[in-house]
Amino acid sequence: MDQLLLRVFQGHVAAQCRFALAGVPVIDESARQGDHDRLWIGCQMLVLGAGNVSKALWGDGRHRRALAPRRRALRESLNVTDASPLHQVAIRNHLEHFDERIDCWWGQSSRHNSWMT
Repeated sequence: MDQLLLRVFQGHVAAQCRFALAGVPVIDESARQGDHDRLWIGCQMLVLGAGNVSKALWGDGRHRRALAPRRRALRESLNVTDASPLHQVAIRNHLEHFDERIDCWWGQSSRHNSWMT
């Protein structure tokens, strides 16, 4: 990987790590205060930032298989292996595609949480 490109990616990863980590105190504080809206904002900050790091390190979606080998130099420069939790994208995908999960739940649920009303 070209050194300038490597530095650009490293800077992007660093910024996204700061964004993800900024969500942690939001989660902690809102959990203590019982502020559920703010808790989810913090979770989204954490997961979105971590997801963006993952995309930078391995690529995303249908391009992941092609991009992962090209991003090896970036992962190596940051000492990140495929054993990293950032390699798994299931949680990010669940949050990013939450609308699809709602549609699926609605289509499969017979009660639609009628016990709540």
